[in-house]
Amino acid sequence: MQENTRIRKENPQGAVEASSTLAARPRYGAPDGPRQKRREKYDGREPLDYAGHEAVAQYLAAPKSDREFKSFTALANHFEVTRMTAYRWTRDIEVMQRAYWLSMSNQMAGDLVARREWPQIMEKAAELAKTGDVRAMKFCEGRAWPEELLVEHSQVSATVSAEDLFGMAGDPHEDDNGPATEGGQ
Repeated sequence: MQENTRIRKENPQGAVEASSTLAARPRYGAPDGPRQKRREKYDGREPLDYAGHEAVAQYLAAPKSDREFKSFTALANHFEVTRMTAYRWTRDIEVMQRAYWLSMSNQMAGDLVARREWPQIMEKAAELAKTGDVRAMKFCEGRAWPEELLVEHSQVSATVSAEDLFGMAGDPHEDDNGPATEGGQ
């Protein structure tokens, strides 16, 4: 009978010993054997028990620029599993819940940064709008008069000048023929 030399080795005295490379190898995935009972009411706040599952959840939740692993293949190679196994981990309910919780916390952190910098953002947008940037004009209009925009869409277009937008134009009672006159002449 042929023995697997990777698992068992015979020393010169004839005794069999376990391979040190397999015994020292860390385990990243779920354990073998029957599936353990899932946590009740898991909402994703706590890190997952297995490092591979936690890494997949973080990979799914993080923006591409902030990911520790640049591809799913790199993630799978790091944990010494196939790509298919890593993809299967994405379908695990606890991994999805953890990824959702992480993405929501990332979104809240991003919102706080934007709120902290909001005065400078609005100053810069107003400066750009004054120089004639139409996108900045639309942005400022949406921030200045939000309730009016709910009824109808923005009327700002590429043909609107800064004078029209900021009310620096002439008399609004003038028509195309010149100043308004009494008697319709």
